[in-house]
Amino acid sequence: KMNTVMPRLGAGLKDYLPAEMIVRQRMLDTIRSVFERFGFLPLDTPCIELEEILTGGDPNFNKQIFRTGLRGGSEGLALRFDLTVPLARVVAQYRDKLPRPFKRYQIGKVFRGEKPQAGRFREFVQFDADIVGCADPIADAEIIALIYETMAALRIGNFTVKVNNRKVLNGLSDFVGFPTADMTAILRLIDKIENLGWDNVSGELKDQYSFSPDQLARLKDFIDFRGGDQRETVAGIRKLMTDSMIARDGMDELDEIIRNVE
Repeated sequence: KMNTVMPRLGAGLKDYLPAEMIVRQRMLDTIRSVFERFGFLPLDTPCIELEEILTGGDPNFNKQIFRTGLRGGSEGLALRFDLTVPLARVVAQYRDKLPRPFKRYQIGKVFRGEKPQAGRFREFVQFDADIVGCADPIADAEIIALIYETMAALRIGNFTVKVNNRKVLNGLSDFVGFPTADMTAILRLIDKIENLGWDNVSGELKDQYSFSPDQLARLKDFIDFRGGDQRETVAGIRKLMTDSMIARDGMDELDEIIRNVE
């Protein structure tokens, strides 16, 4: 007697039937054509990587890694959670074979071993474009132009490309006055403001990190800052964070990116 198995998918997974796939493939073909017009080269890497590569050798690193339970020789194997870590491995592994700057795009499925939620999948597609080996802000401007041309080719309609500079955030410790060692934890708290509200987050900063009223006021000034156009925003943050050298460097780079985009 044969067992009857009900056809079904596990939670957090999705099938794409032909009607959806036709539209989906047209979208991906459009993106690919724009990326190649900008001179980006295709790259493909395995979905499975060594765990040490994905974790950076940190045994406490999790990031919802899907571990396979299999081994590549004596080492554990896991499913990639993004396309950036494989890119870093390729650049390090084939450094003598790749051009500089190395402009690559990659389309591929990535996997997250997290609890399924509405609108979040355990398997999904990412489409990445990166420029490696060019520190000039002209590379950032090219990525912004690439995003613009891609969205225009997809006929998205009105859209906004948001740009930041990590140096501005790194300057928060100088501007507000807290140890750089606390930066990651404090940024995580700031990231929760939308859900928890300023009163709860500022209370945690006061209790856990001994923030003074003046420090909280400076941080609130930064969080609440709203500029006009790009140049007004850059000028306003530069004036606000004038005591932070690294934040001023970030503003200089954003200024140059704006000029290059124009």
